[in-house]
Amino acid sequence: MKSKNFTLIELLVTISVLAVLATLLIPSLKKSLNVAMKSKCLSQLKVIGVALNHYTSDNEEFFPVSSGSQANWVGKLGTRNPRRLDASRRYLNQYLGEFKRGDEVLFSQCPSDLNQGNLPGYEADGTTYFANVNRRGKLALRTSSIKTFNVRNLSITVALGTFASYRVTHRNGIGIPDDAWFHSKVGEPMFNLLFADGSARRLWLEYKHNLNNPSSTHEYKYLTN
Repeated sequence: MKSKNFTLIELLVTISVLAVLATLLIPSLKKSLNVAMKSKCLSQLKVIGVALNHYTSDNEEFFPVSSGSQANWVGKLGTRNPRRLDASRRYLNQYLGEFKRGDEVLFSQCPSDLNQGNLPGYEADGTTYFANVNRRGKLALRTSSIKTFNVRNLSITVALGTFASYRVTHRNGIGIPDDAWFHSKVGEPMFNLLFADGSARRLWLEYKHNLNNPSSTHEYKYLTN
């Protein structure tokens, strides 16, 4: 009677076939995972956009102030910089849930933001998403902000973006670590962004400042979807 056990050759052939299949499938699975993470990040920004609209509606159309940091609109207490507020005090958190001082605020963490505090982002700053405020951004300063109707074009004025998007627009991309390029190739300025009208889109950025109107916000002109 013929044995039903695998021979060594058959076992090696089976392992080889499985290895080839894995080699073919892993890139496809990785691409699908990246698409899913990109979509989740954009969905989170849309939720934060609803919170931003609620905030401005409840505060006579004023945007949140910066309190000295671009990271203070949404998120948790980060590991650095004492000017950054904890989860109970960040301005948009109240519209996302009830948070105590040390709580996590996962809506403010891009799923691709996995660093452990060595880069600007969720662990270090309490959020992946930095506001268009302070010296170069003009939606708000430390203790003052502007109203929505003072923004020339809400739909192309960024409210929140990642550290890399900030560096691209304000410092021509200088000093951006490779790990900070979420959802795009290193050096490719394609980002998920929340705009001042509460909408969120994935866009290729080009920096543009309205020199004819110093009181206007800085705008991020998109080139293509």
